Amino acid sequence: MHISLITTLATCLLTYIVASTSAFTILYPSGKYWVVLNTTSVVRWTYNASSDPPNFSVELQSPDASFPLYAIVTTANSSLGIANWTVQQVPPGTGYKIVFVNIGDINQRYTVSEDFEIKANGSTPSEYKDPSSTTSTGNDTNNSGSGDNKSNNSKSDGNSLSTNARSSFYAYQMTLIVGVVGLVGYFF
Repeated sequence: MHISLITTLATCLLTYIVASTSAFTILYPSGKYWVVLNTTSVVRWTYNASSDPPNFSVELQSPDASFPLYAIVTTANSSLGIANWTVQQVPPGTGYKIVFVNIGDINQRYTVSEDFEIKANGSTPSEYKDPSSTTSTGNDTNNSGSGDNKSNNSKSDGNSLSTNARSSFYAYQMTLIVGVVGLVGYFF
């Protein structure tokens, strides 16, 4: 009996870890970074190459429940970490979200951003401060998506640090799982 209990416990814990490895994290816009109506802005993210899809669509979700998802980037390349979009056709306000979805099925959501604000035309856009660098990059709309621009290269370095931190966290989780399984086996 204790073997099946240990096997079930280990399976549940490993399933949790595998399910939690999707690493898309939307960095901009967010609760502390807003965008401005009728301007070109960016969406910034980190990703995990081993668990996230290579491409996805970016949708804008309105705080108004009757407003459907609005496609702002039809095909984004996960490895770039940045995509341009034009902020338009929505009223200024708070409670907007960025949603990453499957290109072929918008009902399959990969991640959802924090609520953010869309400010009125003429407002100053917020400046994004990359946590892996000491300089702010602003609302960098000069990225062509080619992968050879300096902002993109520093973003890749930030993604590597983030991935390394996640790897350490998952190694820590695995150590805890092995310990728990060992204790359960000892007592049963």
